[in-house]
Parts: sequence; C-alpha cells; structure tokens
Amino acid sequence: MHKGEAGRIGIIGGSLEYTGAPYYAGIAALKVGCDLVHIFCPSSAAVAIKSYSPELIVHPLLDA
Repeated sequence: MHKGEAGRIGIIGGSLEYTGAPYYAGIAALKVGCDLVHIFCPSSAAVAIKSYSPELIVHPLLDA
C-alpha cells in the first residue's frame, strides 16, 4: 500500500485557546487506521498543534 490509500481526513477547527480538539480528532483518526490527517486551523493555533505530534499535517489557513 501507498501512503493515503488507507484513508485521508481533513479536520477544520482550533483557535489560540482551543488547540486540543483538532489534535485529539487527528490522533483518533490515525489510531483507527487513517494514513493522512490534515488539520486546517488558524495560524495562532498551528504551532501548538504541530508541536503535539509530528504525524499530523497542519495547515494554518483559517485567518480571517
């Protein structure tokens, strides 16, 4: 199998104060067998979420 063939998921969420929910959703997806997890969040939350786990792909795109 190649990376991504067992599933890909995108998670939208997080903020400066609330970084745990997207992290836990991403880790749960990895634990049930998903290959790639992308988290789309504000840039204020991206550094914290990236520091929790290198397995998550974090995109700081939600700045308004």
